[in-house]
Amino acid sequence: MKRLAAGLALFAAVPAAAQDTSPPQPWEGVWQGTLGTYPVRLCLSQRSETWSVGAYYYLSQLKTIGLDRQDDGTWVEKAGGSDAVTGRWTLRPSGNALSGEWKQGAKSLPLALTRVAADLSDGACAAREFLAPRIQPVKLRETPKALGKFAYRELAWDVGKGFPEVSLTSLAYAPVQPGDKAINAALGLDPAKREGEADYVSCFQGSLGSLGTDGDFNFGYAPRAATSSFLTVTANAGGFCGGAHPYADYWWLTFDRQTGKKVDLGTWLTPAAVPRSDWFEDSALRPLSPAFKRIVLRRLKFADSECRAVVSEAEYWNIGLDRAGLVFSPSLPHVAMACGDDAAVPFAELGPWLSAAGKAGVARQKGG
Repeated sequence: MKRLAAGLALFAAVPAAAQDTSPPQPWEGVWQGTLGTYPVRLCLSQRSETWSVGAYYYLSQLKTIGLDRQDDGTWVEKAGGSDAVTGRWTLRPSGNALSGEWKQGAKSLPLALTRVAADLSDGACAAREFLAPRIQPVKLRETPKALGKFAYRELAWDVGKGFPEVSLTSLAYAPVQPGDKAINAALGLDPAKREGEADYVSCFQGSLGSLGTDGDFNFGYAPRAATSSFLTVTANAGGFCGGAHPYADYWWLTFDRQTGKKVDLGTWLTPAAVPRSDWFEDSALRPLSPAFKRIVLRRLKFADSECRAVVSEAEYWNIGLDRAGLVFSPSLPHVAMACGDDAAVPFAELGPWLSAAGKAGVARQKGG
């Protein structure tokens, strides 16, 4: 399936048509202060003439609560994910200060906030400065695991209580082959690296900037097949970072344990199976010829004719290496993701379609 760069700007924070071009409102920005006696951080942003978003969180809890601006200029909050109004904000901006009241029924608490210097180019709620107090030191947990005789450590990154909707996992193992050290490095995740695969913060910036609510983010590598020659892992990415809908993605990566480099399994097949002219060099997806695609499709079972049709029309496929053959996963549109499945084709059936590189690789895999 089409690989999404996890944690990047997977979706625009706000559709272009909704961007506001009017002068900024005096209440727009990132603010910090108190709600009653409780320290809070707040973001308010006008996204169009008729649409504004806001959010805040208690610094003791680090969990956002969305705010919606009403026609009368007040803001209402709906905590806990329900439609019930849990508070109403009345705000009075004055330069770099905000004052006002929070009310819930007969209960009223004063609001006193000051402006926080922030980059508002994508809106206040998408500003990293709004999220900054929620970003805490990451803790790494390691759990011993095994895939057959292949021993490894499952790695899980805990990014703190401010982001319970984040899941980051990978693996590491004791180097044995010359390329293992490089493979371990390639599978390492760095949640602090901006625009990296584990950049959950950018995902939340997108969701907060577009809707004023938290997103969710998961990314993980898991071993699928391991021999002395090759290591194959699956990658899963999914969540919601703003935009029209959540995303989900799944793909294969195969590493040569002698060199530590990724293996382009498209080169293991002849041009009659994988036409070379349609390759994207920076993508793991490869086209399949109609004749070879029929072989792949014979390995799939479909629940209905609609899924059969959409998978049959898939032009690009991700290729993985298993212990006994190659595995093919179709790149499908979001609405058809449920139709996606893996088609495992054994080496014996692939024989006529293997290139010289493929025959050499298969011999190594069988020997491992």
